[in-house]
Amino acid sequence: MKAKQIWVEQSGGPEVLTVRETEVGPLAADAVCIQVEASGVTQADVIARKGKPHPGSPRIPLVLGFEIAGTIVQLGTRVTALSLGQRVVAVVNSGGYSSHICVEEWRCIPIPDEVDAIRAVVLVVNYWTAWHMLHHASNLQPGKRLLVHGVSGGVGTALAQLGNLCELEMYGTASVNKHDFVRTLNVTPIDYRQDDFVARIAELTGDGVDLVIDPIGGHNWKRSYRTLRKGGRLLLSGIQSLADKPTIALLPSAIQMLFLTLLPDGKSIRFVGLIPERQRDRYREDLSQLVRSLAEGKINPVISQTFPLSAAAEAHRYLESGEALGKVVLIPD
Repeated sequence: MKAKQIWVEQSGGPEVLTVRETEVGPLAADAVCIQVEASGVTQADVIARKGKPHPGSPRIPLVLGFEIAGTIVQLGTRVTALSLGQRVVAVVNSGGYSSHICVEEWRCIPIPDEVDAIRAVVLVVNYWTAWHMLHHASNLQPGKRLLVHGVSGGVGTALAQLGNLCELEMYGTASVNKHDFVRTLNVTPIDYRQDDFVARIAELTGDGVDLVIDPIGGHNWKRSYRTLRKGGRLLLSGIQSLADKPTIALLPSAIQMLFLTLLPDGKSIRFVGLIPERQRDRYREDLSQLVRSLAEGKINPVISQTFPLSAAAEAHRYLESGEALGKVVLIPD
């Protein structure tokens, strides 16, 4: 069986993405072959394309894509819990930008036939990341305050919807042209380009927030820390602005973070990184819960735009433009 795939054979901009057809397989005994209905586009894809992949991810040359939704078309000889024609979502180490892909059984979480693949695929990275930060890396009670940076993006909109289910008081940074959209998420918008968000949070809350989720990183983490009230926590996830920096350049910030966590004010800083291979049970439990919430209408992933698989380069340009409101998804040509 031939698969259409999007390859990166050298690091660079979106123009390095190329379409190729390759043979699928061989199919391992504990794996299934999935006909892909939707592939998520993430910042991790952009970082990998630039030659800065996450730890444990394959290096260039590779097929991009860490999350898929689709239908099982072939079973390995030792697969017992899945069946032909069953629809699933799955996290993968690479290869998601494909028309067909072989995936280990444990990675596959069934989804009901009535659930839209384009929305289901958003659960895998964005919603699982958001769920982990709200339910495992922190433990906010109803009425507590949350500040999310980049709230109009894929993870940000997931945090907003899950935060509403938790009855949190939410604030989010976004460019001013996105503020009306942010308000529809039940989040108070803050213009990060014009306003000092530290001063604005103090003005809005009096004594700060209980949790800050910051995927931006860099020097921004220091200002985020200043918005915390006593006992608050800063979660750093993604660290987009540090992606192009050498490891040694991160050392001063790491030392400062360690020092701050030793102060007797109850505040803390944590890095959040999800590695499904080391958290199989949690991954399957969390993602299954998210699938149920989607099927029950409790969450409704925001889709900014879809692109044909062959237009993956255009999808990357769009994501990097900063104009996306929610998730960018690839669908079959």
